Amino acid sequence: MKKRKLVEIGAGLGGINDYRPKEELDEDGEPGIKYVADCRNFDIDNEGRLRSRKGRKRVYAGDCHSLFSHHGISYFREGDTLKSLIKIGSLFITATIATGIPAGRRRMWYAPVNDCIYYSDGVVTGVIQNGQSRAWGITPPPLPVLRGSPVGSLPQGTYQAAVTYVRNDGYESGAVGVVRIEASGGFSIDYAASGNPAIVSINIYISARGTDTLYLVYSTGANHSGTYLYDGTTTLSVPLNTMFEYPPAAGQLVEFFYGYMLIASGNVLFYSEPYRYESFKYASNFMVFENRITLLCAVKDGLFVGTDTDIYFLQGTDILQLRRFSVAGYGAVYGSPTRGKPYADVVYFLSRRGICRVTTGGQLENLTDDVIYVDTGDDGAGYYREQGGIEQYIVSMTKPHEEQLDDEAWDTYNQRIDVEMSLPALNVVDNVAHVGLPRLEVKGLLS
Repeated sequence: MKKRKLVEIGAGLGGINDYRPKEELDEDGEPGIKYVADCRNFDIDNEGRLRSRKGRKRVYAGDCHSLFSHHGISYFREGDTLKSLIKIGSLFITATIATGIPAGRRRMWYAPVNDCIYYSDGVVTGVIQNGQSRAWGITPPPLPVLRGSPVGSLPQGTYQAAVTYVRNDGYESGAVGVVRIEASGGFSIDYAASGNPAIVSINIYISARGTDTLYLVYSTGANHSGTYLYDGTTTLSVPLNTMFEYPPAAGQLVEFFYGYMLIASGNVLFYSEPYRYESFKYASNFMVFENRITLLCAVKDGLFVGTDTDIYFLQGTDILQLRRFSVAGYGAVYGSPTRGKPYADVVYFLSRRGICRVTTGGQLENLTDDVIYVDTGDDGAGYYREQGGIEQYIVSMTKPHEEQLDDEAWDTYNQRIDVEMSLPALNVVDNVAHVGLPRLEVKGLLS
């Protein structure tokens, strides 16, 4: 058995460095700073002192994923169910939020706005509100059927009609289009009920003769199919403002940005109508990127968007006037971003070349470059915490991204890094890189 060398370490430990040969780990040119080749189950404080890492406690047993926490309540997926978890005293209480989600371990992404949490996993979408899940957006009604009528005072001409649904909170759906009719006297509009139990009324809009602007002429006050006869006597005053608006497409990432909801679906970034977070115009409100979007995070003065191959900063606060800049020529690992401190300014994530921090002004800093080798899997999950005065970013990974390294590099990698741990709370994960971030400077990698 090979005898190991015992090294006494006091203050001044800089963390792990697996680029530097072992015999050079204490020769960094900084007096009193030492590095180690491996370190397990210890944290490193701001003075470079080792602290024994705290243990963990299982609070729920299950095949869980997509953990998210907001205002003291955690949310997670288990099978086809979205659940919540809250601590009351010494007890952890779970509740079912939604069921019937299509099977698969797709990552659920969440975006809290006001009293709602918007979510999507690339297949389904929804909104958590008042502890329950509901549909995100309203599917518009089908086109109405128009039929001429001799009853009424309309002069001969072309008229248009459209219908929308109204939800129990007053939110109005879009209209899929208009139907035109040549009429004299009046005409009737046949409209269909919605299968959504939250719909409480149907609005009917009509244009004046030969014009394109439609105005509200009737609200049913109930969700039922029926026929409305328009005879030209109703005053036209409230215009239709939701033409061609639809619920969001399912996407792999969701974010909120200065009055807009954003959802990334494949390589396309869609944005909602301003301050109408459940209404999207797909024909106009989108941006296209070269590859699948894997990073989407807003800061005070812009938006970071990462793909499998590149990272961009979209500068500005008006989504219609953003300026796109490339900030890194390598991609971001999907699922790994988490907000640091201050919350609105700092985001940590795992890139194809290590752990990065982005902040206002389009600044990107690679925190592990030339310090440690980090496994850059195809999917990850990261979170930020403060413990004992130490800021930490913890990220777990699956599906190692082997194509980025040649065989020789992978041989070196396998010799130099073997980091595994279990995250506390709901889920047990493997392949975890754990970086301490005292004073926003990297001080080590712990496993």
